[in-house]
Amino acid sequence: MIPVIIVATVFLASLFWLGNRIATHTIPRPEDISFNAKVYPFSAVYEYRSYFGIIDHSRTEDEYEDEMKRAIEVAVFWELRPEKRLEDENRLYYPPYIIIIPDQAYWTYAGTMHSLIKLHTVRSLPHDIIDKVLKYHPEYNWVKNSEEGFAWVLHATSFEQGFTSLAFRKRNNSGQPQPFKIYFIYYDPVLKKGWGKSLEVSSPSG
Repeated sequence: MIPVIIVATVFLASLFWLGNRIATHTIPRPEDISFNAKVYPFSAVYEYRSYFGIIDHSRTEDEYEDEMKRAIEVAVFWELRPEKRLEDENRLYYPPYIIIIPDQAYWTYAGTMHSLIKLHTVRSLPHDIIDKVLKYHPEYNWVKNSEEGFAWVLHATSFEQGFTSLAFRKRNNSGQPQPFKIYFIYYDPVLKKGWGKSLEVSSPSG
């Protein structure tokens, strides 16, 4: 009887070990992440100044308002679906990369949210992500982004924060801008596996 119990215990322990090993060698699927983005105009001078952390009081409200009316915020949101979180509540996930591509003929980069908590770092695209993820999104020549600067690449400081933001300012031209193209990239640098998905979002001027 005792040998049977020992064998059963070893078998169950092996299954537990194998299950954990499989779980730690997988990454979330695209459908496990909800991903959205919105474009907001700034509606008040105090909101605009707060976003950028402006404390200069030498300019008038009218001067700030003219500048504010040409600016927008692009906010990106993501969340792990609750059912996926329940599978392993202690599982940690790598921070995602967020890629924001504006219509360069219409928008110029204005800055990022001033906050005590840094939401992201702005960086170039890692070669691994170009080679293993973005090659499946051939709509852009990603290798040339370092030269052409058509995309803003944000690396979130935490997966759990679920939010990041950039601001853009309208150039001195007219016409209807193309929508912002936004990519969510999940990449595991240990397993060297990842995926990306994208969406488009129009500005209030569009």
